[in-house]
Amino acid sequence: MGSKVKTDAEKALKELERALEAEHRATMGIERSGDKLVIPEFMNFEDAISALQKFLTQSEEESQDKMLLTCHPSDGLVAFKRAADSIFGNLMGASMTFNTFFGVFTFPSENRDVKISYNETMNVPIGHCELPGIPFTMDIYVKEDQKKPRESIVMVEFHYKKKFQPLIDKLKKATKEQLRDHSIFKGKAITSRFDFINVEEFPLSKIIYSKQETVDLQANVFGFVENYPVLCKRGIGGKRIVLLAGKYGTGKTLTSLKAADCAVRNSWTFINVLPGDDITSALNFARDYQPSMVFFEDIDTVAGGERSDSVNEILNTIDGALSKSAKMIVVLTTNHVEQVSKPMMRPGRIDAVISLGTLDAQSCDGLIRAYLERDLEGELNIEEIVEAAHGYTPAFMVEAIKKSVYYAGVDSKISSDAIVNALKSLRTQYELMEGAAHIKAPVLETAFGELVDSHVEAKLNEFSDKLDPRLLKDSDS
Repeated sequence: MGSKVKTDAEKALKELERALEAEHRATMGIERSGDKLVIPEFMNFEDAISALQKFLTQSEEESQDKMLLTCHPSDGLVAFKRAADSIFGNLMGASMTFNTFFGVFTFPSENRDVKISYNETMNVPIGHCELPGIPFTMDIYVKEDQKKPRESIVMVEFHYKKKFQPLIDKLKKATKEQLRDHSIFKGKAITSRFDFINVEEFPLSKIIYSKQETVDLQANVFGFVENYPVLCKRGIGGKRIVLLAGKYGTGKTLTSLKAADCAVRNSWTFINVLPGDDITSALNFARDYQPSMVFFEDIDTVAGGERSDSVNEILNTIDGALSKSAKMIVVLTTNHVEQVSKPMMRPGRIDAVISLGTLDAQSCDGLIRAYLERDLEGELNIEEIVEAAHGYTPAFMVEAIKKSVYYAGVDSKISSDAIVNALKSLRTQYELMEGAAHIKAPVLETAFGELVDSHVEAKLNEFSDKLDPRLLKDSDS
């Protein structure tokens, strides 16, 4: 540890020497050449001595400066830490000591573990800080905006002697370059609330599409990201808006995971807009970290919820936020494609509409093998399976695959017949969900009431038969 601090100090002092030499040249034209000072021809010795004395006096004056960064707090703190480390060696927290009437009090700096990816963190100091070998200090403050994190303020106050001004300027410039070019969010998959997404949380191999869905998604989403440089050379690049349409359980959410993985593998920034979050803010963020992909699920629920935005207004917002030269793709999903007006469907507004949820031979076979590869017995009768799964969404198909073990027997391998029987067992449930069933099952409360009424009526009739007719007659009167 001691040798590391010594190396950092030596690195910092060399940087200081270079900065001071630059300051000499900028202020009075006197240069250092090896072990000599070179004086300009127009300057005599007396003026040179006077200039040096004045410079030395001014350089020892106490000075202050500050740097304000408007950004996500984690992004700003990491950018400053990285910039300081690259120039000086190691930015460290330092204790502050105060002499008071009651004695000497020492306050340690705060250290914060900042996430820089889903499974990586960086320890950064906040509060009073110092650099090894450099006799100036810094105070780092954070003013967080909970509703709009990117509008938070990271402020650094520098306390130094005037001669260190070149170092302060260099550190400020390096920090802003880090923030601009090496944001912790750039090229990562995040949510609109700046949480990193674990693209490995679900086996991507289990996301299976039909033959046509595979072709459409590859051409309009995955291939657009993977082949973007080539597309740009052919004049096809730029912004793109894709609408994924399908009922619940058709794989739209899982497609966002696959899209996130594709984006990160190709160094694109991926942003998943969570329900209730503002898509305009997400678009502005994505625009700053291009190339990027914005995934906005269930736009129809936003349009039909508390917000008054219609689907068409959302599309107008997206269209207005993106320039033609933007390196961005926006993927929207909807459960009710009929809510999108016909004018919005024209090319140039929505570039592609992809329908999800169709089960064909490719998707049925792929899903079965993804979940049951080691437990299958015999050949699959795909035609019979596809027929049994007619109309089902992929979610129902997966449920049937899981239930097939009950139809095969706990200790048995799973046959094609077991899968077909499991699919057939879900038909009533599927029809009820779709609202297409004509089965009229009485409500329990109504059925119980009818049973009680029938029983009471029978008992009354039995009792009345035993009564004297004259009593009944008196009763009627």
